[in-house]
Amino acid sequence: MTAHLEFAEALSQSLASKRKSLSLGAQRPWAAPNDEDRHSLIVRSGLLALHRSLAADQRRLVALRYPGDIVSQGEKGLAVTALVHSEIEFTSAGDLLATVENDSELRRGFDRSINRSQLIAYEWLTRDAMDSNSRLAHFLCEHHIRLGLSDGEPLPLEMTQVQLAEITAQTAVNVNRVLGNFVKQGLLSLVGKRTYKVDWPELHRWGRFDPAYLTF
Repeated sequence: MTAHLEFAEALSQSLASKRKSLSLGAQRPWAAPNDEDRHSLIVRSGLLALHRSLAADQRRLVALRYPGDIVSQGEKGLAVTALVHSEIEFTSAGDLLATVENDSELRRGFDRSINRSQLIAYEWLTRDAMDSNSRLAHFLCEHHIRLGLSDGEPLPLEMTQVQLAEITAQTAVNVNRVLGNFVKQGLLSLVGKRTYKVDWPELHRWGRFDPAYLTF
């Protein structure tokens, strides 16, 4: 079990009397920006998207939260939506902060989680400057690691091409073209429903991917 999953499990146990659990269906919103009763949460399964509101009812997906990740009070300006069926645990921001402040190990785990999220956000800024092929390759490499999979395991890809386009800041047409190109090049090969065998060394090369920012 990775450090952030161990932290999430320890935090969940420490909050046992103060948290609630909830299942979110795919595309179900959890919180709007700056909700007064907004909670902090732990992702137990699935995948959450954090969106920033733009002008004219537009939005930009700016972050993803995987199992073991948290969504903290510091992110209250972002909307939260489940991309796929997800299980979450939630509590008040005050209860979460009080719990981590009273336990030095939880405090260190909380700080690592926040810092890791910041490093991922910086990496996404770099990725957005890449071309379409590199951008999608980079995300697929990150997605695989954040799912906790080894290089020998196939890549499940529950997300739609529209969602992949939103994540990588391009159009669904571009995503479809790039995925087709990866299959032709032998980087991806379909081995099951939305599941791919991947040539990871080559995909890392295409995405100029260095996983160091994920192992903080």
